[in-house]
Amino acid sequence: MPVVGADIEQLRNAATQLTSGADSLEQSVKMLNQLIISGTHWRGPDADRFRTEWTSLSTHMVARAVEALRRGADDLRRNAEQQNQASGVGGAGTAGTPSTDTGGSNDEGKQQPSAGGAKNAGAADAFVDKWEGKFIDPDKSYGAQCFDVFRQYSNEVVGADPGIAHTSDAAADIYNHYDHNGVAPYYDRIPAGQGTPQPGDMIVYGGDRYNAGYGHVALITEVNGNNYSVLEQNYGWQDGISGNDPAAIRPHTFSDKSSAPILGYLRPK
Repeated sequence: MPVVGADIEQLRNAATQLTSGADSLEQSVKMLNQLIISGTHWRGPDADRFRTEWTSLSTHMVARAVEALRRGADDLRRNAEQQNQASGVGGAGTAGTPSTDTGGSNDEGKQQPSAGGAKNAGAADAFVDKWEGKFIDPDKSYGAQCFDVFRQYSNEVVGADPGIAHTSDAAADIYNHYDHNGVAPYYDRIPAGQGTPQPGDMIVYGGDRYNAGYGHVALITEVNGNNYSVLEQNYGWQDGISGNDPAAIRPHTFSDKSSAPILGYLRPK
């Protein structure tokens, strides 16, 4: 049988180094932002183009790298804790111990939805099966935007009016204008920190420097402790073009502070 396990302190040290790397990268970007935006005397079309690319693309990509580092650190800490618990009870999986794992999946910590939540989760799975890897663009405007995922899901799965949230231009305003943009009849609004997100919820982020203040919206597909996955568009700006990346599943962490703040969740009624 294979020998599996890990050195707990090495995992924790590696997590600390990843977090330190994320912090350093974040601080470097802040310093470079000041230098490029206001600390360098450079005027003209080339300067404008460079600064636009930096603020709309380069900093966005660096933010994703910071997020990946923090997510990796969280994964290492979680595995270290699991290894520590297994070692404490002398179970299989301690360092140097033959494993009896049969290859089954480990759902420890995975959010188990209620009966209503299970229905929403199933609907989300079907939506993902249909749209993952494709461009969602029901309004045929501005390419495959994150807003389009919300509107397509609302129309196709929730049964909302085609023009739901048509008075909200920014993704963040889907949540902020909840009381008067046509969203309330179809979704319950759950502020961040006041409820447990579930698969099938729409997660809405506030504006920040990486999304030009517009915010972001995505469909939650899985929740597992501090980790969650979403189906989203216009996240990576494929080829540096807004609205040019198709719907894709991406992992995130609730504790990540480098991304836009989570405003809350919209749960289908």
